[in-house]
Amino acid sequence: MIQTLKTIADNIQVASQPGVIEYLTICISLVSVVVSGVAIWFAVQVPKKIADRQDKIALFEKRYECFQVFEKCHMLYALIKDEEYTLEELRNRSKYMLGKLEWEDITREEAVEQIEQYEYMIHQMQFLFPGIKEADTYELYMSLQKFLVSIIENENVQVRKEKYVTTMRFFANKYAPTIWGSLSL
Repeated sequence: MIQTLKTIADNIQVASQPGVIEYLTICISLVSVVVSGVAIWFAVQVPKKIADRQDKIALFEKRYECFQVFEKCHMLYALIKDEEYTLEELRNRSKYMLGKLEWEDITREEAVEQIEQYEYMIHQMQFLFPGIKEADTYELYMSLQKFLVSIIENENVQVRKEKYVTTMRFFANKYAPTIWGSLSL
């Protein structure tokens, strides 16, 4: 027991020497700096992760809106691509694109407004989906717009229908995998 107390007393004397205290002070300071750095890094990472997640959610919402427009365009394409249809049949198959259940309920002003909304959404695709080209979104919108206007005004309906079908087929074949693949959080 006396030997143990003597060893402890010797250790206290060694620790009280000036060089050892400075060394311990430096070590404690370094440990404090490292711990502070780690704490700051974690404090920055948590809000960054939250912000990144919120950005992904916002981007998903925008992409989903464009996806819905793409799906409407694709559905119209599927409804009209295979045959020659009369004007009334084309109007009946296209009325949902103009936001109505009955063709008779569609006014020219409402149709123009709905077509303008499609323009806005289709042109966003080039910014929201990687690889979609501006020229292709422009071509899709113009063919859709001209087709819808043609069935409203009953002018060049079959020609514009064929142009829309061709454009939509090209667009869907080229970009559908990109659009579907981008819809994830």
